[in-house]
Amino acid sequence: MSEWVEELSKALVDEFADSPHVCTLATIDKNGAPRVRSVICRKISPDGSVWVISDARSEKNEHLKVSPHAEICFWLPGRREQFRVGGSMKVWSATSNEPGRMELWKSINDATRAMYFWPSPGAKRIDPPESFPLAVDASKPPPVSFEVLILRPRRVVHLQLSVHPHRRRRWMLAGNWSAAEVNP
Repeated sequence: MSEWVEELSKALVDEFADSPHVCTLATIDKNGAPRVRSVICRKISPDGSVWVISDARSEKNEHLKVSPHAEICFWLPGRREQFRVGGSMKVWSATSNEPGRMELWKSINDATRAMYFWPSPGAKRIDPPESFPLAVDASKPPPVSFEVLILRPRRVVHLQLSVHPHRRRRWMLAGNWSAAEVNP
């Protein structure tokens, strides 16, 4: 496990405890424009991969089909720290048959599971309220719209604003992780 993975994991627990680890995901649309939204980090693997769940019908999933390049930013206000993790996204769809996809499906709450049975996100709202179930039990299999996005990191920046001068470190993956102190 890389030094930065340990630092990020510890910082997230310190900042959020058992609350959701909200982060910001940036993607690139088909015209090359950046797009950003808040998502919930569901897992960080020992190799630093960041796991997020998403609806296959969403814009972010469409963006990742055009370009797998993405960046996730964790802002930890209590600690006054930021971690930016950049790399490429891998998508686990219904056809990938990855056991991790089913594990995440079972780990989310009934209300979150229900959203994957709602009408397509971002489409004009014409569906009646009953088209939006409130809850779906974990025993129901995930629909094809349930996907897992896994960011495979290649570059990480950690900025600490709580010290003077601020501290910025950057890790790059080129075979092994190499770290460098850089100006804030």
